[in-house]
Amino acid sequence: MIRRSSCRPITALGLRSGRGSFGQASEHIDAALRLYDEDHHAHHCNVYLGHDPAVCGLGINASVQYALGKPSRVPPLEAEAIALARRRRHPPTVAHALWLVCEARVARLEGEGLTAIVAELLQLSEEQELPQLRANALIFLGWALARSDETAVGIVKIEEGLDLLSKMGVQVYLTRSFCLLAEALLTAGLPSAGLTHVARALDGAAEFGDTFYLSRLHQVRAELLLRAGDRIDEAAASLNQALAVARQQGAKAYELRAATSLARLWGEKGRRAEAHDLLAPIYGWFTEGFNTADLKEAKGLLDELT
Repeated sequence: MIRRSSCRPITALGLRSGRGSFGQASEHIDAALRLYDEDHHAHHCNVYLGHDPAVCGLGINASVQYALGKPSRVPPLEAEAIALARRRRHPPTVAHALWLVCEARVARLEGEGLTAIVAELLQLSEEQELPQLRANALIFLGWALARSDETAVGIVKIEEGLDLLSKMGVQVYLTRSFCLLAEALLTAGLPSAGLTHVARALDGAAEFGDTFYLSRLHQVRAELLLRAGDRIDEAAASLNQALAVARQQGAKAYELRAATSLARLWGEKGRRAEAHDLLAPIYGWFTEGFNTADLKEAKGLLDELT
């Protein structure tokens, strides 16, 4: 049970992470959770946006800690967010916890176990009449399906979720949603359509300051450019931009991801030594998470380049 001293209520915690200020977001979440008392603040789930604020902080922190290069912290945060939500016996808070766990898993490219969480989120969002969470659940489900052998169905689900968000006039998380749709279209072999949605996402990131997915967007753009017609120089420029954004944000996980893609491109063009020298120090920074998809991919490429 969470018991912490408290002198003031916890407010919304997601703004800084959405802006890509991962270090500041981590500090604010930790400070907020130190103020939280599970018994004393039980009523806050009926005050702050209809969900428990500590559940919100724990769930957001799962995405933040992975971005900062601390993947071992992620599973306990996800588990605590869901456990606290279930103790609350407050269905909207449970739905909120499930949503944030989905966000964290999609952010770290982890599809395993995602479908079961999304299924519960869909059921709760329909029972509790939470249309925004239902829309996001459809987008997560579509992304997971697109990564399997149901790409066409996945694209339809993502588009259905985006249509619901549009009808509600919701602008939050649109950059993420367009990015996931672009990834699905890449898998489907439709690079031109994917580039259209990346452009929409980049416009949205610039307009609303929603830069959580900005590095990933530039990376997806590079992959789409290569698929669209071997546009190597443009792709390399996008990957360099992905790398620069990740470094500016202090997002070591996304820096590694972008560096892996750029090193692979360089290696394929005969620049093997440069590729190794780019990737090796970034990979060497990590002291944990070697079983994650990002670090496995980086290690595999380094072995090829050695």
